[in-house]
This record gives sequence, structure tokens and C-alpha cells, in this order.
Amino acid sequence: MDTSEKLPEWLVKWWHSSDTGMSSKYIAGVFSDIPAMRQTTEVAAPRDTSDVGRCVRLLDLATANGCDWRGRIGDLATGHGDRWAALVPRWSEVEAAYHEDVAAQNAHKQVCLIGKNGRKRRTPRNDVHFPPSRCWWLVATLASDYDPYKHSDPHPFRQTGLSK
Repeated sequence: MDTSEKLPEWLVKWWHSSDTGMSSKYIAGVFSDIPAMRQTTEVAAPRDTSDVGRCVRLLDLATANGCDWRGRIGDLATGHGDRWAALVPRWSEVEAAYHEDVAAQNAHKQVCLIGKNGRKRRTPRNDVHFPPSRCWWLVATLASDYDPYKHSDPHPFRQTGLSK
């Protein structure tokens, strides 16, 4: 991509970082005012928790640099593909689920490094299971009606009223 077209420095730095993906680059392409950037990526929407994370971090970075891209996320609901159309109406819920998953993952890491005797371990415990990802479930079910946990009994999210 030719970045000489008045791209803000923060956006150039982000674009060349390792924290990008197709969906976050698509957001940057749509919301930037640089025609060359809009032509750089294909229509791509998040497909999993990692994709959502890259999008959330880009939106946070844009906010920190004075751009209200999070406020414009609704613009992706029309004319940007079926996946965006399905995700956008519940984007705030997807973001909240992402933050909950990150918190759960951090808590899980802490628990796994504490032995049954209460002392710190060098290797993770195998008897502590990682909680399922609500963000991943939302992205999967909203965009394709595919419920990866539909055969789980009890279902990890439907019990709490989080179904479609």
C-alpha cells in the first residue's frame, strides 16, 4: 500500500504492526479518507475472538487518536457483506463478550499457575479447564447460524439468555 497519501502516523504504524488482520484492515480502509487504503482489502468481517480483538484494539487506537470509528461501526451494516450486517446490530455485545473473554483468559492463566497446594507453578495445571469463548460463540452464531456448542449439555451460553 502506498502510505504517502496523508495517512496519519498512528495509522501507518498500526498498519505495519503485527496486530492487524483482514477484518481490522477492512475497518481501517472503510473509515479512513484515503482512497488507496479503501482499495487494499476485500470485504472481511471478524470470524473469531482474535479477529474481534484486533478490531476492538484498532477502534480503541482510533479513539485515542481523535477518530470516532466506533461511533461509525453502524455504517458497516449496509453494503459491506452479510457477516457485517449480522454483527453490527450487536457489535456492543460482541465487544463486551470479547472483554469478558479476555478477563476470563487472564484469570484462567492465574489459576493454572497456582498449584493445588497454593504455590506458584512453572507449568500450567491440566485439571483446570478453560471456559468457552462467548465472543467466539456470538460471532459464529450471528454470522452463520452455526452454534459450535449446540451439542453441549448444558449449553454454556443459552442458559444465561445469550442466544439469538
